[in-house]
Amino acid sequence: MNRSSAEGDAGVATTRGQFFPVLIDAVGRNLATVVIVTLATAILLGGLLGVVRLLEPSDQIFKHTIELTFRNSDVSKYPNEAPFSSADIIEPSILSTVYNENGVEALGLTFSDFTSGVSIQQYAPTVEEVAERYRVRLSDRNLTFTEKAAIELEMREEMAKLSRQNVMLTLIVERRIPMPRAVGQKILADIVREWSKDSIERRGVLKAPESLDSAELIDSSVVDTLDYTLAVDLIQDAVGRLRKRIETLMSFPTSLTLVDEKTGLNVLSLARRLDVTEKFLVQQIGVQIEQFGLSRDKDYGVLLLEARIGRIEQLTAKFDLERAAVNSLREGYRSFATGRDGLVAVPGRDAGGGQTSSPGMASAPASTVIPQLSSDFLDKLLALRDEKSDTEFLQNLAGKELKLKTQAIELEAERQRLQKTLAAMGQQSDRYAPVTKKLVGDLAKSIEILNEQWQTSGRIFDQLNRFRYTAASSLYRDLALPREERVRHPLERALTLGVFLAALFIVAALTLLVSVFKELYVRRD
Repeated sequence: MNRSSAEGDAGVATTRGQFFPVLIDAVGRNLATVVIVTLATAILLGGLLGVVRLLEPSDQIFKHTIELTFRNSDVSKYPNEAPFSSADIIEPSILSTVYNENGVEALGLTFSDFTSGVSIQQYAPTVEEVAERYRVRLSDRNLTFTEKAAIELEMREEMAKLSRQNVMLTLIVERRIPMPRAVGQKILADIVREWSKDSIERRGVLKAPESLDSAELIDSSVVDTLDYTLAVDLIQDAVGRLRKRIETLMSFPTSLTLVDEKTGLNVLSLARRLDVTEKFLVQQIGVQIEQFGLSRDKDYGVLLLEARIGRIEQLTAKFDLERAAVNSLREGYRSFATGRDGLVAVPGRDAGGGQTSSPGMASAPASTVIPQLSSDFLDKLLALRDEKSDTEFLQNLAGKELKLKTQAIELEAERQRLQKTLAAMGQQSDRYAPVTKKLVGDLAKSIEILNEQWQTSGRIFDQLNRFRYTAASSLYRDLALPREERVRHPLERALTLGVFLAALFIVAALTLLVSVFKELYVRRD
């Protein structure tokens, strides 16, 4: 029995000794199969991923962050005070220009898809630093509720200011074949560049609004069609507009040192020359017309003057009525304020459309008669009383009455001047021909001088723009270069490199295991 047991142990040992060499030999024989199957699996998975990406388009996301460097950007305005919105950067006209210049249509992207893929949002790169700084300040336990509220308000304002000065431009493209990275980055950069160029060159945001009026002050072709009385009125109106422009220039201290390169004039010398032009040329033209009754067409001139005189008389009557109403109200309110008897309602309107009194000024002497006047005028009178003392209200009424009286006096002076011209026009004769000829020459000369002075003021304004807004050639600076992000397909996100290698390892192990067992099974048989 002991002999049989010993023989059995020897057989097992012999079998084990033969098994490991056989196993190693089987593994060696099947390595090629394992490599082939593993490579085939890798190719299959890669091909599957490629097919999915080809058939199902993925999203590419390009981003570009910029800082707005122009003045007033923190209050949503351009340097010239025009309203600014970040949406200006992606206006359809801007996107259309960029779309055409970059040939985006050739990339298989319609203009509609392109515009819908472009967006812009506020961006604050340092918001975390600001928040941390204020968090430290708010952690002080000695702060009162009011102090904490003030700090929180300050923090919100600073964060809002940061976000208004920085924006992020985003382009989302959905394509089966990804857009070249350089193309996407260039498109975003071109959008911002085109907005800056358009804003500066076409919209003139780096120029004062007054400097944008570069057309001639007076159109000589229009003056040639007007009667002399209207022509001189037009020129006098132009003098007023030029004077206002010069005063606007002089309100900027920097303008006093600027000199027009073409004429050698500064704003002070320009104002002096305008005074000379007005006093010794324009006003003298008016004197000639008034003295001699000069007109291009006598019959038309008479009708024109009569119409203007009639209009002035209507305005004078209106001002007289309004002045009488103000005087009546002022005297009546003074009587009421001093406690006198005899009261009358001040004109107002109740809900039914009738007249009613207004609180605080509801009475005046009964003998006072207030003329029928327009609702707008009555509203203006009633507005003078709002939240004012009796003395202030009476002073306002006195000021209103004085203003109406002054207007009536000015209209009367104008009426008398036109009456004098009308009378002189009735005595017009051929002996005034030399005067008429000189008048025509003076009109042309005054137009030429005023137009030149207008252009001179415009050139000084251009210099002022460069000093006032700096000679910036752009409205922004890049915070970072444009970058690309690609939204991966779910299969691509799942099939990471680690997962891919693990899958290949499992396939290789299973292939090797199956191949070895298969060969061992065959050898056993």
